[in-house]
Amino acid sequence: MTKTGAERFKDRYRQIFLDLDSRINEVFGQKKNEFKDYYSANQNTLRAAEDSFRNLTHLLLSDAPISTPKIISRLKDRDECIKKFELKYRNELEKSGADYKIEEHITDIIGIRVICLYETDINVAADVIKQHFEIISITDKTQILTSNYNNFGYKGLHIDGRLNARRAKLPEYKRFSDLRFEIQIRSIVQDAWSEVDHRLKYKRKIPDSLQRRIVRLAALFELADQEFISIREETENFEKIAVQDDKGVVAITEAQPINAFSFLSIMTGHFPRYTFSPDTIDGFVDEIVHMKPNLTDVEMQNIMREILPLIQIYREDKSLIGIYLNPFTVTRHVLYHYDPKAFSDVLFPNQKAAFTAWFRSERDASGTSSTQQES
Repeated sequence: MTKTGAERFKDRYRQIFLDLDSRINEVFGQKKNEFKDYYSANQNTLRAAEDSFRNLTHLLLSDAPISTPKIISRLKDRDECIKKFELKYRNELEKSGADYKIEEHITDIIGIRVICLYETDINVAADVIKQHFEIISITDKTQILTSNYNNFGYKGLHIDGRLNARRAKLPEYKRFSDLRFEIQIRSIVQDAWSEVDHRLKYKRKIPDSLQRRIVRLAALFELADQEFISIREETENFEKIAVQDDKGVVAITEAQPINAFSFLSIMTGHFPRYTFSPDTIDGFVDEIVHMKPNLTDVEMQNIMREILPLIQIYREDKSLIGIYLNPFTVTRHVLYHYDPKAFSDVLFPNQKAAFTAWFRSERDASGTSSTQQES
């Protein structure tokens, strides 16, 4: 059957487009091979750069005025890089007719993730990063959130950067001077949600009913992030009040069960130059409450005021022979002297024997009567 002119016209241009697509695919195939060659030739350098950038980021943030974040890194898989290029950049570049190299458009071949304890730490960490790297671009995911249910896990900052000129000249970094990397900064809750969300939806079409449940779950994660910040701020306020109490601004007058905050208040007042670790405070309070469950802050305050002067003398005598007692060990002796039965396990046997022998010699020398320890 003879084709009409219109049909011959369609066939002609269909072939032109097929030929064009074929040439475009041939060019892209060549570009993919070039990228694979680049990736293989530079993989060891990229791995070394990943380790170096991760360690440098950890070192810089370890001095930041926040809890030291968790730093992890990864080198993007070669085929993942190609897939990302196809999705984000290929069409526009081919439409423009511009020549290109795939590696120049994948800015996150090296990826660093900074996982902060609190959402408010994100900007603090970002300020440190900005000071020590050359910043190419910053994407604030929090500011561009929409009502889409899956956005919560992508809150935080994404920073594209490279070594700054000063650091790039150093021998240990010189070979990495041209490499770009991405730093993602998230809170620990945002990162946890991202992992859960990814596994829930990975390669699956989620039904609407499940999507609504995921929306509610995302809201709970976001609320948790805000509540962690609120609890931290209230805890810091308790700690500030505790320090003020020790200095006599507010006296402990109403008896409450001893806790870490009131104990810190009492200890800071008696040992103002000593830095008390929160973990050590918590453990010590748990220990003494286990021995005397009804111990109150007022009772503890009175015990320290009454007995500490005696134990300070013992501390000074021990220091003369090269044995130094820290505030916790001093307090253990105070409690043991106050109530040897309740606090029998607060000292080791050799400590109890040494203190008892010293106390008896002091009592005999001064001629004083027996006290709690011999009652």
